[in-house]
Amino acid sequence: ERIVLNGFPYFVNGSGGAGLLPFTGTPVAGSVIRYDADCGALRIEASCSKLNFQFRTVAGTLVDSYDIT
Repeated sequence: ERIVLNGFPYFVNGSGGAGLLPFTGTPVAGSVIRYDADCGALRIEASCSKLNFQFRTVAGTLVDSYDIT
């Protein structure tokens, strides 16, 4: 899940492989995207001018991407 509150991003990755559970209830305030269909990982790429966050499934599918410049 990616949440943005007051312009600050929060990333929650609970899909590292210990078993997936479906989301329940309503998303919290600021929730932008939630994904619970497959295991995956958050990749962070940094340069002098940008941070790029990408959540990809184990199959390589891009689910979410977020940049901070």
